Amino acid sequence: MRAVVHIERWGISTHLRQNADRAERALAARMLVDMDAYVPSRSGATRASASVQGNRIVYRGPYAGVLYRGRVQVDPETRSPYARPGVRKVASDRKIKYSRPGATAYWLTSAKRAKLREWQLLVAKEVTRGLDKK
Repeated sequence: MRAVVHIERWGISTHLRQNADRAERALAARMLVDMDAYVPSRSGATRASASVQGNRIVYRGPYAGVLYRGRVQVDPETRSPYARPGVRKVASDRKIKYSRPGATAYWLTSAKRAKLREWQLLVAKEVTRGLDKK
């Protein structure tokens, strides 16, 4: 699962372009921290696998995509969570029951709902940093 932060910056000065690059990285780092409260992870592997790569947030855990979408994966024929050897699982209509309090599917959406205003203020601060000195 991956989230990408991108700020349109065509037609702006070099200083603002540099600030926009810094804002993207700062926002991605902040989003990663804020999403942590919503990431389901019994052992901590999914949360530990997360990293910021430039303006991208990447979860490399073994089941990060499945946990993000929140649907139990099953054998398509038997509908059992235990698939037969060599069979690729498919998403079922059953939701995953997370054991971690506050954990949810689509944790980016949950974090955005709770923190969007703070993220907007962070970007505004980073983009305008140093403009009064020019």
